[in-house]
Amino acid sequence: MTGILLLLTLPAGNAVDTASVEVTAEGVAALGTSSDIARDNAIKDALRKAVEQGVGTYIDSKTAVDNYELLYDKIYSHAQGYVASYEVIREQSDKDAGLYRVWIKAKVKTGDIQNDLVAMGILVSEMGRPRLAVVVGNEDLSYTLEDYFQEQGFPLVDLPTVKKVLKADEINLLLDGDKRTAQKVAALTGAEILITGRAEVSSEMKKLPYTDEKKTIYTAKLRVKAVEALTGEVIAVSSLKRSLPFSEEEVIKLVGDSSAKELSSEIVKKWTTRRNVIHIIIKGATATKIGKIKTAIKENIRGVSEVLDRGMVEGYAILEVVAETNPQEVLDAIREKEKILGIQVTAYEAQRIEAKAK
Repeated sequence: MTGILLLLTLPAGNAVDTASVEVTAEGVAALGTSSDIARDNAIKDALRKAVEQGVGTYIDSKTAVDNYELLYDKIYSHAQGYVASYEVIREQSDKDAGLYRVWIKAKVKTGDIQNDLVAMGILVSEMGRPRLAVVVGNEDLSYTLEDYFQEQGFPLVDLPTVKKVLKADEINLLLDGDKRTAQKVAALTGAEILITGRAEVSSEMKKLPYTDEKKTIYTAKLRVKAVEALTGEVIAVSSLKRSLPFSEEEVIKLVGDSSAKELSSEIVKKWTTRRNVIHIIIKGATATKIGKIKTAIKENIRGVSEVLDRGMVEGYAILEVVAETNPQEVLDAIREKEKILGIQVTAYEAQRIEAKAK
C-alpha cells in the first residue's frame, strides 16, 4: 500500500468549543408496571429539559416554539449527546398520581448546541440574518469562506459586488483592516459583518520520511478577522496554517473551512450576547444636521439609551442606536416620528435602517 504523508500545522490553543453550563431539571414519567423503566424514562425527560435550558441560552421562547419540531428532531431527541455528565439529586415515586419524578443536576455542552443551532440556521435567523461579505487576499479562499457561511444560513454580499464599490487601491486598505473602507462597503452594499485579511498559498517539493521519494506539499496560510463593518469593532480573529500533499484545492478548502468555523462560532457568541443595537445610515446629512438627528432620536424614541456618531463616508452618516427595546420597536417608532427626527426611512432590514435627511 502506498503511504500518504499528512502534514498539519495546528493553531495555538484548541479551536473546539467546549463551553458548558450546569443546570438542574425535573423529569416526569408514567409509573406503569415497572418502576425501573419509569425511572429511566423520567431521567430521559429530565435530560431533554436540561438541554432545552441550554438551547434557551441562545434563542428566545418564541423562536423555540416556532421551531419546536425541528429542535425536537435534531436536538431534544438526542439530548443525552449534549450532556457531559449528570447526577440524580432527588427522586420520588408518586403512586397516587401514577408518576415517577426525578431531579437531576446536569452539565450541558452549550458549545455543541450552539454549533448545531447554527448548522440548522436557527441562530442566524435569531440574529436577524446579518449580511456578510468576505474579502481575503486570495479569491479561492474568499469563495471557500463564502461557501461555508452560506451553508450556515448567512445572507452574503458577494465578492464582485464588494469590488464594484471600491477603487483599486481600496482593496488593499480593506485587507489591512482600514475602518473607513469597511464603513464604505457597509454603507454601499448593506454588509453588516466583514471577513477580511491576508492569505497565502504556496508549494514546495519535500522528501517523504523514510524514502527518497519527493512530493509537492501545498501550504495555505490565512489570517482573517470578522468585524462589524459599520463600526469597525472586531468580533473574532482566526490565524491558521495547513499543509497537505498532492492537492492545492484540498488544502485551500481545509484552511478555509477551519477558519470559517472558528469565526462563525465567535460571531454567533457575540451577537447572542450583545445589546440591542440598530444602525442608521443617513444620506445627505451635514454634521450640524446629524447632531440634531441624534438629539431628536434620544429625546423622542422610547427605550433608546445612547446614540453614537460613527462618522461619515461617501456622503452617508452612520449612527449607532443602543436601545433597551427590541429593534422592531425602534424601527416602528422611527418611522412614526420621521418628521420630528428630520429623516425619511427608505429601506430597513434586521438591525439596519437606511434613510435620507430632510
